[in-house]
Amino acid sequence: MSTVSLLGAVALLPLLLLATVVHCSPVALLGHFALVVSLMLLEHLRRCRLLKLPLAVTGSWVLFRAVVLGIILTTLAL
Repeated sequence: MSTVSLLGAVALLPLLLLATVVHCSPVALLGHFALVVSLMLLEHLRRCRLLKLPLAVTGSWVLFRAVVLGIILTTLAL
């Protein structure tokens, strides 16, 4: 399951590197982030289904990601 997180991080890198060189609109950054998160969620659901894990595993994974995102945004706001 940690492979899903690794794939998400790798998928976010190109746009983040591009954003350091060229100005990207916040809408484009948010859209790319939403696309990557959606693909990560679908892949997580697929792997849980293959492993016959309960849906609560994906729910806890999403909750964990939301908490981490909140911490990151709070830290950036300071």
